[in-house]
Amino acid sequence: MKISRIVIIKLKTCVIGGAYSVLNNGHNKLKGVDPSLNSMFYWGNYNIDHNYADMIALGRQSLADPLLPEKYCNDQEDQIHWCVSCDNCVELLIRQCNAGCTVHNKPYGEIIRNLWKEKGKLKRRVTGEE
Repeated sequence: MKISRIVIIKLKTCVIGGAYSVLNNGHNKLKGVDPSLNSMFYWGNYNIDHNYADMIALGRQSLADPLLPEKYCNDQEDQIHWCVSCDNCVELLIRQCNAGCTVHNKPYGEIIRNLWKEKGKLKRRVTGEE
């Protein structure tokens, strides 16, 4: 069978910025900059406005508050549940459980507490400082 025509599709690469969750609303451990210039919203918007990224990924922040985009668009930033970077969602993944925010979603908090009672806490945490 002979191909009668070739279709060429030009795809644009979409760049997604990540790791914004630790910045949250500017109240983080990064003290060198004014909190209003050190937030997820500031850097997400900055990177999109300057064409460094086309969109941002929310990662663990989406577990802490899946309604964040809606709250942000409706000027309800004061109602956002921010990720506290406790890493319990990561522990759930390591233990092959469904992941969720153990701080803002009570059922996941119960799951992690039950895991700790049954199996104990993880023996070693990878911090990057080893």
